Amino acid sequence: PIARHTVFECIPDAVLVVDEQNRIVDANPKAHTLFGEPVGRHAVEVLGPERTNVLSLLGRTFELSRQRLGASQAEVLLLRDVTEQRHAEAALREARTALELRVEERTSALFVAETRFRTLFDSAYQFMGTLDADGTLREANHTSLQFAGVSAADVLGKPFWHGPWWRHSPALQETLQKAIERAARGELVRLEVNHEDQSGQLRFFDFSLKPMGAGPDAPTTLLVEGRDIPDLRRAEDERTPLREQLHQPQHLDSIGRLAGGLAHEFLATSDAL
Repeated sequence: PIARHTVFECIPDAVLVVDEQNRIVDANPKAHTLFGEPVGRHAVEVLGPERTNVLSLLGRTFELSRQRLGASQAEVLLLRDVTEQRHAEAALREARTALELRVEERTSALFVAETRFRTLFDSAYQFMGTLDADGTLREANHTSLQFAGVSAADVLGKPFWHGPWWRHSPALQETLQKAIERAARGELVRLEVNHEDQSGQLRFFDFSLKPMGAGPDAPTTLLVEGRDIPDLRRAEDERTPLREQLHQPQHLDSIGRLAGGLAHEFLATSDAL
């Protein structure tokens, strides 16, 4: 039929028809372009001895498919040039391998950084944690958990002001809520607070909320830090009576000078009389 002949002639793949003795009896124009005059030659001579699905011929790569003609041993061999496709696949594999390697390296670097951060975070002497902008506690380091005698599961995912550090003072809870609102608007908040330790002793802390992430006016995370300042508080308490003692002689000396002045003035007035 004309249509079948047209397809045979115009198909971009090389087509070879071989008989029962594996000799080429017909070939389309593409096959002639590749192999010169293949008709009459043995297929092994043209294609090589290996009967594989992928052939390297003339510096090109071809996929070979076979179709038997009826009940005979004659076959139609179709060779599709896949050189560019294989190059593209190889380039894609190389790119994927390089990408996977970079991802693996990045993942390893992130793991190292996360491990380093977690070590520093949990070994820090001061209280450290992170909050969502609404005040939900997301992280708390070992120092802060140990101080309150709780586990992470007891406090994470809950409003920070409901944590055990603030239960002793409803006023502080209210102050903290307002401080979180200010920090959520991008403001660095710092104040002095007190917490009860597990023995019930009141301890003083320099407490701060630092906005982090996104824009300065819309932070996604609040960094919490609490620095224990008992020594500073104790030194301040010790300086107060000392300051009063130092002021007392100065006060007495001032009184003495005033009294002396008055006495001198009184004597001078008496002499004048």
